[in-house]
Amino acid sequence: MDSFVVYDLSFLVLFLIGIVVFLSLKWKNVKREGILFLYKTQIGVNAIKYVGEKYKKLIHVMGYFAVGIGYILMIVMTATIFWITYTYYKRPDVVQNVKIPPLMPLIPYVDRMFSVSFLPPFYFTYWIIAILVIALVHEFFHGIFARTYGIKTKTTGFGILGPFLAAFVELDEKKMAKIENFKQRAILSAGTFANVLATIFFLIIMMLFFMVAFKPAGIMNYDYAYSILPVTAVTAINGINLQNNSFHNIVLGLDKNSTAQVSVGNTTYVVDSNNFIEQLDYTNDSLFAAYYETPALKAKLTGIITEVDGIKIVSYEQFGEILSSSKPNDILTIRTLVGKDVTEYKIKLAEYPGNKSRGFLGIGAVPVSYNNKLIGMVAGWFTWFKDSHVYYVPAFDGEFVKFIYDLLWWLVIINISVALMNMLPLGIFDGGRFFYLTVLKITKSKRIAEISFKTSTYILLFLVLLLMFFWGKSFWS
Repeated sequence: MDSFVVYDLSFLVLFLIGIVVFLSLKWKNVKREGILFLYKTQIGVNAIKYVGEKYKKLIHVMGYFAVGIGYILMIVMTATIFWITYTYYKRPDVVQNVKIPPLMPLIPYVDRMFSVSFLPPFYFTYWIIAILVIALVHEFFHGIFARTYGIKTKTTGFGILGPFLAAFVELDEKKMAKIENFKQRAILSAGTFANVLATIFFLIIMMLFFMVAFKPAGIMNYDYAYSILPVTAVTAINGINLQNNSFHNIVLGLDKNSTAQVSVGNTTYVVDSNNFIEQLDYTNDSLFAAYYETPALKAKLTGIITEVDGIKIVSYEQFGEILSSSKPNDILTIRTLVGKDVTEYKIKLAEYPGNKSRGFLGIGAVPVSYNNKLIGMVAGWFTWFKDSHVYYVPAFDGEFVKFIYDLLWWLVIINISVALMNMLPLGIFDGGRFFYLTVLKITKSKRIAEISFKTSTYILLFLVLLLMFFWGKSFWS
């Protein structure tokens, strides 16, 4: 997709020129509020009025869902902020893997700015489409919920801060302050509710698109057959008998960049010297992982397995069926893919342990793991429809398929991110006012509600500052 970057950057330049020209022509209608330039219009006001009045019963029901989801997201996101802060404090290695600062606006090419491998490309085209979709559904729901509860939308429009855009609906705030507490909370949480619905919608579209536009073309995420063994069972390392030698001295003498042979009884295993050393604490309770000397290990089989004896591999089940029908001493021709490089192996099978009539290659699927628990959790949520051990390729026009799939991925991620962030009990978000109204409803005291609102805001701002400090410290140390 690198060829697309030229077109994308050209689009960015044209967009910025368009913003400057628009502001020049419409300057009289642009008002400055703080650091934002706001352009107010009546576009969409009639649509908000129509939907808000025609579907009152449905929107009233949706209001309960919106408020309920608002509380769930508020609790989840607040707990997440505390958890991330603790993680950043305890695990600087996690911070270094994530790389992106915690206080960082989502901007085009953020993946390249910080060389983040776990994110797909984030082009300006993706960014502008995501902003338009997210802002429109978010603000439209604010407007229709308000209209249902008798609050008019005075104007709509968008705000400009450099290249950054934000849509808005201007409601009659004085009238809104006079309606029931619950209705105010429903209006405030309506935008978040809309982003949750958009997340579900685009996740379904992404799943359906993936099923149509991608096909399996190999298997990956496998490892050589291994066993977990206790240190006390080791009888020799690299042929050196441990009865008359110091275990500690032998281990220290291993070449960390090589492998070592470890004997347990009459069986010899192979270990990666560096991993072997790291797993040991030189106590009787220490365990380590050791590979069997299998045909796959001896051949140093690696990469995505795409073919076996000319048969294209599309699943572990199919691969297993081929192996189960093989015999000892059969020679399999296995093709693998590493990047764009294809390698062909001719591997002679051994006897399967416990079944001498079956061939044994000596690999198996392993669980997919991530260096960062949060990244792994998010990846699991949004890739549950994929088999993590299968390598997929576009079924047609690869560049176009990948472009659309990545766009849908970003729409899902950004929608749920906006929904979560917006419900933080922080002054600048809808969640701040939502939290204030909740405390007011419970205590019936404006003073307690205001103190609670200010306290939550200060605590969260302090946590954000801590996050930035821990982020910076992880790279300084």
